[in-house]
Order: sequence, then structure tokens, then C-alpha cells
Amino acid sequence: YEIYTDILGHEVVQVRESGPAYDLYGTGALETTDMMDAFGGKYEISEEGLPIHPRYKIPVRRQGEYTTDDLDKIPDEIRVELIDGVIYDLASPTSIHQIIAGTVHTIMSNYAAEHGHHCMPYIAPLDVEFDNRKKDRLQPDLLVVCEREKDEPETDQHAPDFIMEVMSPSSRRVDLLIKLNRYMRAGVKEYWIVDPEKKTVLVYDFINNDFAHTYSFDDKIP
Repeated sequence: YEIYTDILGHEVVQVRESGPAYDLYGTGALETTDMMDAFGGKYEISEEGLPIHPRYKIPVRRQGEYTTDDLDKIPDEIRVELIDGVIYDLASPTSIHQIIAGTVHTIMSNYAAEHGHHCMPYIAPLDVEFDNRKKDRLQPDLLVVCEREKDEPETDQHAPDFIMEVMSPSSRRVDLLIKLNRYMRAGVKEYWIVDPEKKTVLVYDFINNDFAHTYSFDDKIP
């Protein structure tokens, strides 16, 4: 974010993507027409006339313009997510990350088995896409999908009812801001953000407009 003063003398905070998010090659330019990388090398050029990303192996576009068609061409060993057309790298999960996600998944799976499997929990990796824009493909750490209510309208897309993300140092901004906003817009009913370092759980109950309750690991979370 950046802070500036407007013409009336008021201090204004503007939140935006950082420059590097739009400058995949370190050239300092937002456009992708410069075929020289930061080290003076030449890019391989795609049939579209765009440079090929040396790691992703796809044509370089402006962040925000990528689609799931681009993600389909990225090598399988490279883990990424797509949110509103922007590509984000996924860090390898830590052991505590896996323990938390696995433990909550087990508790929810046992509950589902005891109550008729009307809601089913799923653990990553599992791709989730929203609407038909081809602008999103995420892998929540844990998600729950429930049967539709009788009065719920039929649609081609059905957002998960519940999503949980376990934060890592590299994912804080994405989990707390970007995914929060995207999940809310997509129609997710409840979103948990688990912070292993602070041993807290942030709970957003979107369906009831009840936001940002903070629980400790010792609390009973409804």
C-alpha cells in the first residue's frame, strides 16, 4: 500500500498490487513487449508474439489477464493458483500446516459419517473454480460442500459452503486479503484462516454478515 495526501490535505491510503506482481521479468516495465530479461537474455516467443515465461512455460501476459487455459499448460510440478486472472505461486506446506489441515479434515469426516454425509469435507490438493470467467482456480487447504437446500436455485457453479486456509509466512497477504475477498464474492458461506504462529483462528461468517471473530487454539469454535 502507499500513503499520499489529497488536494484537501487528507491522508489517503491506497492498496494495490506491487510493481513486481506485474513485472515477471524484472525489466521495470508493465508491458510485455520488451523481449529482454533482467540479465540481458532473449525470451522464447510464443505463436501470439509474446515472450514465454521460462518457469511457467506459458505466454507472458499482464497479471490479471491469465486464464485457466494458461494454467493447464503450466508443468504439473509447479504449484500455482489463479485468482481474478493473477497467478500466485504456492509454497510447499510445512509439517504443522499438514497436521492442522489433516486433523480438522478427520474431525469433519467423522462428523459427516455420523450424520448422513449431507456435507462432505475435502482436503487439498483439489481445484476449485468460480463462475465461468476462467479467471480463478484455487486449492483451499480444506473445503466443505453441502447438498443444496430445496429452495436454493440451480446454477452451473456451486461455491463451497466452508473453506479453511492455514497461513504460512508467504501466504499471509493472499489469505487475509485476496482470498478473503474472492471467497466472499463467490458465495462461500464461512471462511476460517488458521495462523499456526499466533495459534489463532479468524472466522468469517459471510452468510450472516458476521466478520472476523478471533479464537485461540484452546477455544471451542462453533
